[in-house]
Amino acid sequence: MEIVLQALMADLDRRGHGVTAIVNGWNNGEFPHLLWESRLDYYEADLGRLYLRKPLWTLHTLRAMPRAVGEIRRIVQAVRPDWLVFSDPQLLLWSAWALPRTKRLLYLHSLPAWPSFSLWGAAAHRHVDRIICVSRFVAAAVARTPLGRLPMEVVHNGIDMPPAVAPSPETPPVRLGIIGGISEQKQHMVLLRAVAALKQRLPAESFRLHIVGRALGRFPRTVEAEIAALGIADRIVRVGFTRERDAIYRELDVVVAAALDEGFGLTVAEAGAYGLPAVAARSGALPEIVEHERTGLLFDAGDVDALARTLERLIRDAGLRRSLGSAARERVAQRFTVERMTAGFLAAVGGAI
Repeated sequence: MEIVLQALMADLDRRGHGVTAIVNGWNNGEFPHLLWESRLDYYEADLGRLYLRKPLWTLHTLRAMPRAVGEIRRIVQAVRPDWLVFSDPQLLLWSAWALPRTKRLLYLHSLPAWPSFSLWGAAAHRHVDRIICVSRFVAAAVARTPLGRLPMEVVHNGIDMPPAVAPSPETPPVRLGIIGGISEQKQHMVLLRAVAALKQRLPAESFRLHIVGRALGRFPRTVEAEIAALGIADRIVRVGFTRERDAIYRELDVVVAAALDEGFGLTVAEAGAYGLPAVAARSGALPEIVEHERTGLLFDAGDVDALARTLERLIRDAGLRRSLGSAARERVAQRFTVERMTAGFLAAVGGAI
């Protein structure tokens, strides 16, 4: 979400629209750095959230809230925006009562978390003028809440198109990659079991799986234990976290997105921008990005055998990899660019395109 918002703000700024971010001061520090690199205006305020399972975090939020709301109010009075944009109904609700009655947009990037989203949505919907969802999948979920009665638009995320990438050499190994925080939602276990099945069928030098992303919580230890138990350590390349897109995608031949309920699936769109085919689960918004058998291949979420068969097709067939990747780049250039996202955003809020 932060990468997309930074790109959107930068493009709005280039088009002459004033943009100012108010960043939750509890973040990990990366978003302010992105905004600073883009020379965008931003402020930080400690407006947190309430958590049912994290009482100490909730207590900190309650203690910091009066000061944070006061800071936000002063910023808004100074900036005098035409629209206030929120990424979460709870944060909107905390701010709404203290802010002037400016138009308010709820900009949703992920699947709502139940039942808290329904609860906060029911309370906040009177304070929202319009909703933007980043996929039809997210919009369908929102439509089942009280917020579904509000004007709502789908504006797909956009990315900056990199220069065309020269085709990778057809010599093995074929480099598969799963990209994103190492968490259960990304379904690393399904992919590892598919790799184990492929190891039984394909020569040792035929492929490698690159695991790209930051370790989150305890789950990465479970992943490492599964790699050892399956005996596939020789097929795994641990890349870790990097912000450099070129360093990720120029070292891959196929991107795998086995995740469940992705609100959009930015790595799949980025793979296409680099001319790489994606193998994606039929889950969440991924089928909105991947056109099966044209720009990539889809498989039923959680189906290890289907994923293994799909990956085997691409490992064995360099021509298929090239044709799917070329079509993926064309599709991203037509439908998932920053410029198209910005135009859709402006149209949704009634601005000039």
